[in-house]
Amino acid sequence: MMGIIHLYLLWFLYFAAFENVFQQQGVASYYSRSFTGRTTANGEILTEVDFTAAHRKLPFNTLVKVSHLRNGRTVVVRINDRGPYAKNRIIDLSRAAAKRLDMMHQGVAKVDVVSMDLIFLGAERDSILRSGTLADALGQPKEFSKTNVYAWETGDLRHALYTIVELYLRFNKKETYVQRQVKNGKEKFCIYMTNFSTKAEAKKMTQKLKFDGYEKAMVVLK
Repeated sequence: MMGIIHLYLLWFLYFAAFENVFQQQGVASYYSRSFTGRTTANGEILTEVDFTAAHRKLPFNTLVKVSHLRNGRTVVVRINDRGPYAKNRIIDLSRAAAKRLDMMHQGVAKVDVVSMDLIFLGAERDSILRSGTLADALGQPKEFSKTNVYAWETGDLRHALYTIVELYLRFNKKETYVQRQVKNGKEKFCIYMTNFSTKAEAKKMTQKLKFDGYEKAMVVLK
């Protein structure tokens, strides 16, 4: 019974706990590898493995859901750059995001862009923010198992929470959690999947994640 309740709460977080404030349709493109390592407009270093994007007007750190209008694939990215400057394009995606949308071969795609404001529930946010705590999307403390999978990391807690729920629903893996880590004064939120029976099972999950754009997915043994 608790499992069903938990799933309903996650569906609420995934679908209902967002407030649409901006919508736009047009053509998306993605960064060429020549841009990797360059500084974005907000001062970050552009990487191929993060789920980020450039937009002409949206504020930095806005989360947007990008939907491929032909194949139905979706991805949530964080705005950290300005552009695109090519005519008739509305957003430039990181290579990881383009891979998720399955648009690498075509180079461009017709997309729908919707900005999302995650509504935090205070107590759950406070729980997740405790340094070193492994928690689910609702802020409930969890523990690592012997065999785990590291999926991805971000400096944005909202993006991390969305990703946990998205991975849970996409791969039917309820043991998908976030851990806050602080190193040299810099905060990041790491996404882990736990409770794999064997290393082979965990490795199979890393292959699925890499195919889905999570290029740094790896098995982590505790």
